[in-house]
Amino acid sequence: MREHTRLLVFALMVAAVFTISPRELESAVTKLKTWSTGESLTAANLNSEFSNIYDNGEDLGWPATKAKDMDANAIQLDGDQDTTITADTDDQIDFAIGGADAVVFGHTSGNTGAAALFDSGAFTSTANTNIGRARVANSNALTVPAGTTSIAATLYLEEPNLVATGTITESATLYIEGAASEATTDYALIVDSGTARFDGTVQIGGTVDLNGNELIIDADADTSMTADSDDRLDIRIGGTDEVVMGLDGTNSSGAVTLDIRAMSSTANTNVSRLHVKSSNALTIPAGTTTIAAGTFLSEPNFTATGTITSAVNLYIADAPSEGGSNNYALWVDSGATQLDGTLAVEGNLTATLDISAATYSGAGVATQAEQETGTATDNVVVTGRQHFHQSAAKAWANFLVDGTLQDSYNVTSVAKDATGKWTVTWATDFADANYITVGNAESVVATSHNMLQFNTPAVGTVKIESLNGSSAASDPATGLYVAAFGDH
Repeated sequence: MREHTRLLVFALMVAAVFTISPRELESAVTKLKTWSTGESLTAANLNSEFSNIYDNGEDLGWPATKAKDMDANAIQLDGDQDTTITADTDDQIDFAIGGADAVVFGHTSGNTGAAALFDSGAFTSTANTNIGRARVANSNALTVPAGTTSIAATLYLEEPNLVATGTITESATLYIEGAASEATTDYALIVDSGTARFDGTVQIGGTVDLNGNELIIDADADTSMTADSDDRLDIRIGGTDEVVMGLDGTNSSGAVTLDIRAMSSTANTNVSRLHVKSSNALTIPAGTTTIAAGTFLSEPNFTATGTITSAVNLYIADAPSEGGSNNYALWVDSGATQLDGTLAVEGNLTATLDISAATYSGAGVATQAEQETGTATDNVVVTGRQHFHQSAAKAWANFLVDGTLQDSYNVTSVAKDATGKWTVTWATDFADANYITVGNAESVVATSHNMLQFNTPAVGTVKIESLNGSSAASDPATGLYVAAFGDH
């Protein structure tokens, strides 16, 4: 009887422990019988209560009414006991899947890479199905309530709130270590559809591959950069290709084509289709810079597999026609213009020139030989070569009887040799002695005259003799006048 009493008390205690409120009835172990005073405990009663406890042992501690202390032991979830939740070290939660830690929370000596670490075990994905190591799905709707929600996102990353007691070389809210390498085309990041927005600065350390797509720059999406065809760059402003770089079937006029769309300029302001400005200084360092220029055009480096009729570094097709009486194909508004090569002018040349060079050359300027021949009609004569023409006097002099030069050209001196005789020395020698000398002298008296005779001409001198009416050498009254023609 005493043993039965003990069993009854134990059963009543067990029943009392697992007596729970109505809201917990769905999940906890409940007693089978409520006892009244004077009832007898039977073996059947005991067996039923103990069987209920034994058969539902997993439910004994649930729902929990206080903290459960696992004391570093694992909670095993699957049948083969290799998927668990445990704390391998202090202040760390480890989620093991298939026997390997796939998710670790907590920063400890065993998890130094991150406070939350995802490192799934090796597994085989389903064929022909997109796969990722971590995926935020959207099977169930996230309802955003009435009002204004500034940001709604699948993944929201806040500023990492780092406290640097050492040196951080680079910090980031999201860091992607590198692209995959196993696919036909590998990327570190794919935005497969939709607009990607960057409100801050975007710094690119590598290549940006738009893959034939457009880079839109302005707010209304009509100013952009794109490649309309292979090996070509199109800069579009206001919806029109204004700058095209690269030769292809649709841009055959130049490797760089500038074609500004129709626009209206500001009134009373100089305007141009292309303006190379100089608002900011270009500093030339110490040393010698051979050429410093606003625009520098190199030799174009053509490879002619066909025939090039005319090749040029800078070609101006025509002058405008809208400038009233002032229309120019080229205007140098101020400063010196230096042309080190030949200047070929096929049209009219109207110029006010200040020519200071010692020598002149080119197809448009007559040479000494052309002046001496005197037949060309397609060149111009500069003053330094005018005297080479056969019609021009190579030298002349107006001198007194004593040889004093009153005025002269290309004469060094006149020496009086004797009465009625002088020697003239040319400043520049003649090419030979086959030149001619002409002149006259003032008469001694009104009724007589002196005749000049030129003797023994040499390349550098000529002798003059003044003869009176009796053919005797005599001095004229005041002076003599001579000129010489020939080749220099």
